[in-house]
Amino acid sequence: MNEEMDYSFCKPYITAGEQILWRGTPGPGNLLTRQDFILIPFSLFWTGGVIFISFNILSTDSPLFSKLFLIPFLCAGFYILIGRFLWTAYQRKHTAYVITNQKVIRKRGSRIDIQTLANAPATHLEIHKDGYGTIAFGNPYMRTHRSSNSFNGYDGLFSLENIPDAVRVQQIILNAQQ
Repeated sequence: MNEEMDYSFCKPYITAGEQILWRGTPGPGNLLTRQDFILIPFSLFWTGGVIFISFNILSTDSPLFSKLFLIPFLCAGFYILIGRFLWTAYQRKHTAYVITNQKVIRKRGSRIDIQTLANAPATHLEIHKDGYGTIAFGNPYMRTHRSSNSFNGYDGLFSLENIPDAVRVQQIILNAQQ
């Protein structure tokens, strides 16, 4: 748990009689997901192909437009290959979670999301090898839409990513729902 994190962001969302049961932040690491078995080879193929084509175009007297046309494809390749991991790490550094006896509050950057426990879907727990875990509200295998800002495997679901002692935190959530 990051004791340096300022949890005052949740005060406006806590009602009278509501108690904070747990608070925490995502831990470091565990940036790879099951989607990476497809994304990493694809990103290597994509980026390698664009770099190969770029060298061929740059070594000829191709028009300037042809050279500039490759820039977005290079940027996309580097984002898929490396940038998405840097973005996930950045997001996790600026994320905090608060669980009360009535809701779960997640702050990611300046965005605040709230999941009310009274009508929350069932939780899905995934334990990582280092003991950290991810708790998702809903079934990650039955997603109906995808979020465009994440490659974490829980896109479109409200989730608490890479938290320490996730089994205990899930139990806190289940107890609060009763």
